[in-house]
Amino acid sequence: MEHDLVALSVWQSLGDHTGTAITLNNVGWDLVRLCQYEKARTYSEAALGLAAGIRPSTEAHTLSSLAWIACRTGDDGAALDYGGRAVPLFRAPGESEDLAATGLPGPDVLAAGPEGGRTSSLERLARGISGRRSGPGRGAGATRT
Repeated sequence: MEHDLVALSVWQSLGDHTGTAITLNNVGWDLVRLCQYEKARTYSEAALGLAAGIRPSTEAHTLSSLAWIACRTGDDGAALDYGGRAVPLFRAPGESEDLAATGLPGPDVLAAGPEGGRTSSLERLARGISGRRSGPGRGAGATRT
């Protein structure tokens, strides 16, 4: 996390909104790994304010982070909202294939769906939340993949 904080300081001093947005979101994920969800939300919300208009995938990654934070804190409605806003951005022209090729870990990586198409782990999150609300095994469906 300390490297991300140093990078954040550099991007901010340069006035680079893209680097700042990406690094704010990275710090948010560092904090998620430490189970510091409210701090993580603060960083990712700051990233979202800068990410809009940079590139669809930058905004999508940030929305995805906020979806997972909301899910971890029990705010299923916000998780579905953030995830629902992220999915079309990941599918924007030129974005899905780039993201699929990165192989990056985390909730925003695209994976092959059961029908052979592409689905995002955000869609799996939504199905997990839906299952948690409606049936046996409550709570088991919303784990991070």
